[in-house]
Amino acid sequence: MNNFESSLKSYEVEGWTGRKISLPAGFLFAKGFARLGVHPNAVSVLSILAGICSSFFFVHGSFHYEGACGLISNIIAALLMFLCGVLDYADGQLARMTGKSSTFGRMLDGAAAFLFYPFIYWGLFFRIVKYHSIEFSLFGIPPTHQNVILFAIAFVVLAHFSGYICFASQMRKIDYYIQAHLFFLKNGNREFEESSDLQKKYDCLDWKKDFWWKICMKLYLDYTKAQERATPEFQKFKKAARERFGSLENIPESLRMRFHDGSLPLMKYAILLSFNFRTIMLVLFCLLDIPFGYILFEMAVFSSICGIMVRKHEKLCSQLTDDILSEDRNQSRICQS
Repeated sequence: MNNFESSLKSYEVEGWTGRKISLPAGFLFAKGFARLGVHPNAVSVLSILAGICSSFFFVHGSFHYEGACGLISNIIAALLMFLCGVLDYADGQLARMTGKSSTFGRMLDGAAAFLFYPFIYWGLFFRIVKYHSIEFSLFGIPPTHQNVILFAIAFVVLAHFSGYICFASQMRKIDYYIQAHLFFLKNGNREFEESSDLQKKYDCLDWKKDFWWKICMKLYLDYTKAQERATPEFQKFKKAARERFGSLENIPESLRMRFHDGSLPLMKYAILLSFNFRTIMLVLFCLLDIPFGYILFEMAVFSSICGIMVRKHEKLCSQLTDDILSEDRNQSRICQS
């Protein structure tokens, strides 16, 4: 299955940049890695390293502060982020092409952004400590030593909130919604795992024999539980569907398509929250020499987009659950009569 189609999840969950640039580029990398016998997990590690390396170039101010050298540094950072994204596509494409998909690969792929984005934030911190005149001018802050210290502290606080609260929450949710969409699109998706199944795998592991693997499973289990806690109506829908039809795989085609058709319009929000669009906005703010603006953009705009997507998805699931329960009640009345 060494062809482009076999390497894809679905075009439905990809934006223009993914379909036209990242997926084709990722496929070329995946073919090359397949010939060399490189494992998909190794490609995931390369993707993380590319993201980390980009942070060292984002430390530099762009043209306003460092002239042509600064602009070149930021362009290199952008190219490394692009490479990071392409390799992130390539690892999944390679896994599907070679049949080497694994739970650990899924964990590593899901954790990739969480592993290198802290380096990006710290790179922006050192940058803004050194270069901040544009932000001070925009906010009307006098350029005193005390204000620089306070501004740096404010950036650390906001960056931690943006990263650990906004970014982490957003990435968990869109990953879950995308996997759920693919599950109902394909009537099955092995990457769509549930905490109950992961809990059984975790309980079977021995702390002495499987110490590191048990730690990885614990982190993945907690990650999945957080996804499920954030989607209560979707969990009710899954429970109602299982009780009515025995399993999610057995739901009628009409119900499956209703979920898919309701979920599809929401994928545009997931695309706006995806790595590709985040990278575009990060690079744009850095090229304009206002990296602080990216943190504010992530907190305000990305959080709003995610909130809209969650509300719409939960409303869809609530409607589908009500339909299943009302059908059960109608059948119960028919049987009693």
